[in-house]
Amino acid sequence: MPSKSRDKQDRKSLVITQRLALRGKKVEELRELADRHLGIDPSETSAQELREKLSRAAEYKPSLSEELGESPISLKPSFYLMMAKVESSASAMWKEANKYDYYTRLRSGDV
Repeated sequence: MPSKSRDKQDRKSLVITQRLALRGKKVEELRELADRHLGIDPSETSAQELREKLSRAAEYKPSLSEELGESPISLKPSFYLMMAKVESSASAMWKEANKYDYYTRLRSGDV
């Protein structure tokens, strides 16, 4: 039998996945989901409000939860990740950082 903490963690993961799935949908798709699963007229509702309502409803509507679970998710990173080896020297890390910066500028046409 799974522990309560594991159930809570699984539930949290499901909610995050559902929110990411909603984030990737266009307003027309959100309105169609709201019409089918919430039974409301979503024509004047904003995308953000629809996402909030659908996210809350997915917690107690298995059909909506399942549909969102099968949807692709949308990740829109707003930051860059840098990896560095712990055993690297500061000068080696600086060299790698400059190399990534150069490639970024090269792709954007700044070089």
